[in-house]
Amino acid sequence: MRYDTLLFDADDTLLDFRAAERSALFRLFAAHGLPVTDALHAEYSAYNRSLWRQLERGELSREQLLRTRFAGFFERIGVRLDGPAAEEEYRGYLAEGTTLIPGAKEVCTELAKRHCLCIITNGIANTQRARLKAAGLEPLFRRIFISQEVGCEKPDPRFFEAVFRVLPGADPRRTLIIGDSLSSDILGGVRAGVDTCWFCPDAPPEDPEIVPTWRITELKQLLPVADQE
Repeated sequence: MRYDTLLFDADDTLLDFRAAERSALFRLFAAHGLPVTDALHAEYSAYNRSLWRQLERGELSREQLLRTRFAGFFERIGVRLDGPAAEEEYRGYLAEGTTLIPGAKEVCTELAKRHCLCIITNGIANTQRARLKAAGLEPLFRRIFISQEVGCEKPDPRFFEAVFRVLPGADPRRTLIIGDSLSSDILGGVRAGVDTCWFCPDAPPEDPEIVPTWRITELKQLLPVADQE
């Protein structure tokens, strides 16, 4: 087969991060008497994404992000709460978010029969491992690579260099990266010289400077891509 090793992003590729984030955020807000509204959720999500983009670009450290994320957000909405304490509380709720993207477990179960499957995710190690285990995905993957443990974030080429050092039998030319983020997963693959498959069910805008090898809108479409000769 063309691909021996499949490197899967976790959030919004296999695990429904948007659902997990929404549930965790609403629980946090409710616990502190804040309004639980879609508008507030949307404002937080946009703010949080901007911080993770800064992290991917090396403009912000992971420690800075976690230390200031909620403090900065509460300041934006005029609320006085302990930001670091809210971060810890939120991460506890987030770790319980195990909703799967449709077809995730079935597709990975089938692919694991013929391929080496690994997780590559930006995030906090204990949270990501807890979610993958609770969702029943952990046994399907040979290794789980998390940016906090690797020491750098996707799309940094050093992240992928670390992956291939740990997987000495893996050939980058016979590896496929599957993920939903152009700026993280697909750009990371392009920089590392690895084929990529962009999972984009919501038809987001394309970027002419970041071109995936493949594009799918449902995970089941990955099967013929991964298994082709």
